[in-house]
Amino acid sequence: MWQAEFAEHLVPTFTIVFLTSFAVCAAILIFKHQILSLADKREDLISVQSMHTVPTPRLGGTAVIFGIISSMVVVAWTPLERQGTMIYLLTLSPILIAGLLEDIGIAVSPRIRLAAAIIAGLLTSLAWGIWVSAINVPVIDTLLAYSPLAIPLTVLGAAGVTNAFNLIDGLNGLAGFITLSTAFALALVARDLGLYNFQAMLIMLSFAVAGFLFFNFPFGRIFLGDAGAYTLGHTLVWVAIGLNYVSAEISPWAILLIFFWPVADTMLSIWRRRRRGLRADQPDRLHFHQLALRYIEIRFFGRRKRAIANPIATLMLMPLVIAPQIAGVILIYNDVGAKLAVGVFAVLFVAAYIFGIRHTKQMHRRRRAS
Repeated sequence: MWQAEFAEHLVPTFTIVFLTSFAVCAAILIFKHQILSLADKREDLISVQSMHTVPTPRLGGTAVIFGIISSMVVVAWTPLERQGTMIYLLTLSPILIAGLLEDIGIAVSPRIRLAAAIIAGLLTSLAWGIWVSAINVPVIDTLLAYSPLAIPLTVLGAAGVTNAFNLIDGLNGLAGFITLSTAFALALVARDLGLYNFQAMLIMLSFAVAGFLFFNFPFGRIFLGDAGAYTLGHTLVWVAIGLNYVSAEISPWAILLIFFWPVADTMLSIWRRRRRGLRADQPDRLHFHQLALRYIEIRFFGRRKRAIANPIATLMLMPLVIAPQIAGVILIYNDVGAKLAVGVFAVLFVAAYIFGIRHTKQMHRRRRAS
């Protein structure tokens, strides 16, 4: 029955979502110069974390949002489905507004954007009645047993994951492909649990992102921007929380494996900046994806061919992103195995990062000496 509904109802919906996202991205690029004239004061190209060499619109997130809205406006959803989509958009509005302001050149500090993510998460938790009630760690589970403590802890954790998706929006296609792989992994979990509405939402989100990716990869003609990255991170993490809330059988550590890459990169960034005496929200050029790009430039292409090195770095990183996600899906009902896997991947992540830093520095010194 689900397969018949998918073919007759959802496939046309997903097609409309993709085409809407595609069309909005095309429109943004048509009016690229007018849009960039508004955002010139943001000085993207000279910012410390910049990974591109020409001015690029950062409004890809609007295409994703319009793709989602199109499913509600064009397709004959049931009243309950329309109501759910409206609630989703309303709870999303704090980070959407803060992100859009930043994307069009109106400065919004990282702390305000984080506060917006916290507000959006709190609204989501209260609207849907979901939060993390256990992570299978005795002391912490004692705290999470009380909803007045569990809700704020869940909201803070979810806001951190939401922000993590913004930090990985650097290379061409990286944030988009990580979103697709994360959504696909969660969709497999939802299908196994028989939660087909969750699965449909994740696939719909994937089609909206696919419309954007057509222009974002490999040449980076448009980026998600803060609004898009925060929207995707927020949506995915709260779907995951919802899955865990509905079914206590699945391991929260397996869910963490599905989100491993953005979470690990963010945690490493916080530690690295604190160690250097910097604020946790102060940008730098030492994220894993930035290291990968620098390695490829030094080893193969040089900085003048960044347009080639950039998408290659994304392709190089994706197997590393997907590996813990595969483990998360396989170990979704195996809490002990998932905890061990988190530890193993954490060690491998840090070791690979340290090796990459040292090897890249060595290559850079050799090139300067030659």
